[in-house]
Amino acid sequence: MSLARLSAAEKNWQDALDRCAAVLQLNPYEFPQAHYYKAVAQYNLGNDSEAFASAQQAVKLDTAHSVPLAEQLLGVLYSAKGDHKSAAEQFRNFIQHAPPNANLSGVRALLAEAESRAKQTGP
Repeated sequence: MSLARLSAAEKNWQDALDRCAAVLQLNPYEFPQAHYYKAVAQYNLGNDSEAFASAQQAVKLDTAHSVPLAEQLLGVLYSAKGDHKSAAEQFRNFIQHAPPNANLSGVRALLAEAESRAKQTGP
């Protein structure tokens, strides 16, 4: 997992993806952070549908909300799909579970935009 994080920090997306795959092959249920880094790598490699599935899995498994960035990424991916209501929900979850020192201004702007677009498109 540490090597996957390092690869992601270095923006070596294919290596991060490969390392996450190795972690998840051993145990796909106890490492929501591996699903998150896999989602980030897939997103940066242009594989949005795979990124979406990985981000969903990260959020599903992260019952302790230890990887709130997964909720932010899932919000971005929902927005890209045009599901602004779900995007807003994920952005709210991120804001609620973000660490105390997190800079939330960008996510608040994304939330406001998602809420506005959700109102425009209706239920």
